[in-house]
Amino acid sequence: MTRDTINSAYHRYKKALVSEIVDDVADNRPGYVSVDSSVDVSDITPVSIERAKGGRPSGTIHIEKRRKVEKVITSKNDITMEYKNIVDDEKKRGRRVENGALENLIETMKEKRDLRQADRRL
Repeated sequence: MTRDTINSAYHRYKKALVSEIVDDVADNRPGYVSVDSSVDVSDITPVSIERAKGGRPSGTIHIEKRRKVEKVITSKNDITMEYKNIVDDEKKRGRRVENGALENLIETMKEKRDLRQADRRL
């Protein structure tokens, strides 16, 4: 039996005790809390089950990665639509798209979306 097992069981016990006290009080007089002489003040304070840990909150790296991937995907979609519009306009005029148009479009989109140091190639 580890310290965490005992700690978890204790917190579950405290949480159940608090919910019983709150239910009893709510049945008697809603909005008012009365304390019996048999109830200790420490028994009615809610205790969180998770213990506090220092450092970076869990999941923040994944959120940033997801945002970056979404940024890249939206940039690719915008580049594709813009390039399609350029190609269609040039076809209407009977000309070809000039060399380097796609690379220029990618560079401007990188600057616009602040993806200068994107890990993925656009």
